[in-house]
Amino acid sequence: MKKLTTLVVMAAVFFSACSKSDDKPGNSRDLVYEFTGTYTGSLNAVYTNANGTTVTEIVNALPWKKEVTLAASVRGAGFSFSPVVGKPGVTGQTMTMRLTAGGKVKDALNGTADANGYILTLGTMSYVVQ
Repeated sequence: MKKLTTLVVMAAVFFSACSKSDDKPGNSRDLVYEFTGTYTGSLNAVYTNANGTTVTEIVNALPWKKEVTLAASVRGAGFSFSPVVGKPGVTGQTMTMRLTAGGKVKDALNGTADANGYILTLGTMSYVVQ
């Protein structure tokens, strides 16, 4: 009898824990990659497109935003950047790098241009579809 009770409780938890209508950020396939701020230098934005391919796009002005809906076969995405050599901003200018999924910010990083006018790195952001 104890085994049957345990089985019934486990089944109830399993079938009530999640539903397809749960709107958790990890369940969303709608992503927004963006850069905002005062930075006037050029950047190479590197992000995952809808088909799961890594794309590099030159960003010459902020704000910049790219909206992507991941295909059903894509299980994750990444977002990063690198400065374009020879096209710096001005020392002290700032930039925010943001990754949003399902309307909720998943990650945000801030950076400031160095003495040469470059924001060298803020890190790489990743997102896994659950």
